Amino acid sequence: MNCLDTLKKGEYVNLWTVNHLLSGVVFAGWVFKFYLNLWPAFWVYLILAIGWEIFEVYIGEFEILGNKIMDVVTGVLGFWVVYYFMVLQNSIGNNFIILSTILFVILEVYLVVDHKKLRV
Repeated sequence: MNCLDTLKKGEYVNLWTVNHLLSGVVFAGWVFKFYLNLWPAFWVYLILAIGWEIFEVYIGEFEILGNKIMDVVTGVLGFWVVYYFMVLQNSIGNNFIILSTILFVILEVYLVVDHKKLRV
């Protein structure tokens, strides 16, 4: 079993965790690029992240509770990391946001396609 297989099948942390982290990075990056307020943006992100995990239950995607919690926690971590470096340190620019968005989309497509192959 290689490292990628381990990441795909981890109970608490897996390859999807990377995309949850990136979701927080991308969301916060675009929010702060357009100078939206911190706390409303954070609460919207948190509600979306928790809502996504509830939606996964609704469509029949089984994950243990610890994985669902880690998915939300890593997304929130991504949000706060971007807040720190983009807003407080002013060290993240447009290129970082654009590249993070592209990476998020590529990884999301890969994971969805790979997930469908595993289910067939």
